Amino acid sequence: MPGFGTLEWINNREFAEDYLKRIAPQVAEFRVKELYPREKKVKYSVGTILFYRHDTWHRGTPLKKDCLRIVVNLTFRKA
Repeated sequence: MPGFGTLEWINNREFAEDYLKRIAPQVAEFRVKELYPREKKVKYSVGTILFYRHDTWHRGTPLKKDCLRIVVNLTFRKA
């Protein structure tokens, strides 16, 4: 995942995939063969809240010009 460990952070899918092909080809191949085929698009409207687990692999879609995405990270566990 770009931005994790020693990998450069790239917030653009196309650029990130090109970067991984050069830097970590096995990772790039795994993403193409195993992750992207399982991808599910989320339908949303203004005000939607998305809850997901920490083991969910996700990436936000690029923002449209003059738009804003607000993210609040919250972690909890049972006592």
